[in-house]
Amino acid sequence: MKPVLILGEEPRIVVNIARSLHRRGVPVDVAGLSTETSPVRSHAIRRFTTLPDPKREPALSREVLLDQIESHHYDHLIPASDTALALVADHYAPLSELLHVACPPPPVVQRVLNKSQTLQYAQDCEVPIPKAMPIASRTDLEHRGGSLAFPVIAKPCGKGQGATGTFKVRRFDRIEQLAQAFTEDPSFGMQNLIQEYCPGEGVGIEVLMHRGRPLVLFQHRRLKELPSTGGVSVLAVAEPVNPHLGDYAVRLLRAMEWEGVAMVEFRADRANRQVALMEVNGRYWGSLGLSIMAGVDFPWYEWQLAHGQSLDIQGHYRSGLSARWTSGAIQRLSTCLHSKEERSTVRNVAREIMGFAHDCVPPTRDLLWSVRDPRPGLHEMISALRGIARETLKRTFMPLVPASVLSLRRRSRVLGTRARRMYLWMAVRRALKLTRDRLPSGWHGIRSVLFVCHGNILRSPMAAALFKHAVDAAGYSMDVFSAGLHANPFNTADARGVAVAAEFGIALSSHRADPLTREMVQRADLIFVMDQFNEAELLARYPHAARKVFCLSLCDPAMSACLDIHDPYRGTIEDVRDCYHTIKGCIPGLLARLKDGGDTPPRLAGSSGPPNVQPVADAMRAGNVRS
Repeated sequence: MKPVLILGEEPRIVVNIARSLHRRGVPVDVAGLSTETSPVRSHAIRRFTTLPDPKREPALSREVLLDQIESHHYDHLIPASDTALALVADHYAPLSELLHVACPPPPVVQRVLNKSQTLQYAQDCEVPIPKAMPIASRTDLEHRGGSLAFPVIAKPCGKGQGATGTFKVRRFDRIEQLAQAFTEDPSFGMQNLIQEYCPGEGVGIEVLMHRGRPLVLFQHRRLKELPSTGGVSVLAVAEPVNPHLGDYAVRLLRAMEWEGVAMVEFRADRANRQVALMEVNGRYWGSLGLSIMAGVDFPWYEWQLAHGQSLDIQGHYRSGLSARWTSGAIQRLSTCLHSKEERSTVRNVAREIMGFAHDCVPPTRDLLWSVRDPRPGLHEMISALRGIARETLKRTFMPLVPASVLSLRRRSRVLGTRARRMYLWMAVRRALKLTRDRLPSGWHGIRSVLFVCHGNILRSPMAAALFKHAVDAAGYSMDVFSAGLHANPFNTADARGVAVAAEFGIALSSHRADPLTREMVQRADLIFVMDQFNEAELLARYPHAARKVFCLSLCDPAMSACLDIHDPYRGTIEDVRDCYHTIKGCIPGLLARLKDGGDTPPRLAGSSGPPNVQPVADAMRAGNVRS
């Protein structure tokens, strides 16, 4: 048998898929999509590798994935996370030419990754959904405050590579809590769906769809979740499929033209006999081990289907079987003991402790632990305990931290782990005057300048265009380009940016967003970022580039007190205009420093002889730059 490749790094998902196929003699490899996660080790996993992060380096991630598939001769690819699903959808055509891809084509995948599309399909086929509360800004919240019924739930609008949310579900019991979320992140309402809170229990309907027909259905009910207000399952029980929920799930997946496995999640209030759709997972789910233990082996059925074999489906499964996610249960207990919000939800901490002890003994089974394959369970347990220890230390020492530092930490939550650490490290160094944000008096041998922002649709393309115009007017020949840390190559310049740029005599209508790559960083002699978030993310990815990365605002003496040129993406056209005026004010200072870089201008147009190519690092060491 040819090997299978699983994309993902969540042990309770990928290990259970691997064990299912390994029992039938199918070789299984796993590829993680984040260098920040630990390798998943199991007797059922032949090899674990890590791909470049598709959110940061999409082109490189694609090339490495295709190379892995061709080198190891995989014939089946299973995306086991939303990020993996998005990656596969982005490169579906070349992947599907090499092997069987265990998900439908990209337009169908987007229907589950984009929650707004999911809800629209559900509404069209009369599947109950929660009431939505469109609140785009703090101002909208203040206008609607009196009419809002709390509690409310916030969920990220999307899943996968384009998702920006740092949580799955967040509950707000008071308007003050929701207002604080908008204060910390003004784009909160644009990035998240705000819905009414639906009481009840989480119920998942797992389905294997093939050509519009459900081949297998399974149902589990969540008995406990993390967090307790609603989230991932830590204790679940297998149940017979409820006819109404099964019908809703199949009707929705059929309308979405889904092919393969999916889990349709509902919130069911048995007392009031009300249900509402929560989401659709277009990949394997966290409680997969429960369905396998109960007798419904979804990974094996899907593999058989992909290889043209008859499915050996049992006529029934074992209902009443319960299973726990042990490390999740430990985290839930720790949260209940230390969080006032969680204690108010569970209400009886003593009962929670007793319940935890009861859940850890038979007949409840573990979703990951196996005597024959103990490494995944042990490793995840150790990781959970380390996380709890870190949180305990934070709670102990956090009261000693100044309020200004805590404010920085809150703002940095929108960043990834490495970028957040870099942002906080740089902020502390600046606060202690250990870093001097000054530019050198001049640069030598500069032949290429790169401008970087978040999405490469507003700030960085305008900066590059303005600087290129100034360089050409000065008679220099220089490579000037721009990129985005989270750019989507299918995006064009923002329409407001195109309109305002025309007022400056700049044409951005033909611009296409360009994702930042390692090759771009190596190619550039100087890199200018728009704000400290951009700086932190870039340095977290490419620390070797630190000596040539600067905030563009440093080029304008009038902005010496503020390093950030704020992103106007969530603002008005006036905000875009103000941003562009700020960027324009930085260009003369940048050009002046390049002119002062030496006796020979960098590649003066029309001049003879080679340019001055003294390394930029030497010039930086000679000037007053960040230490």
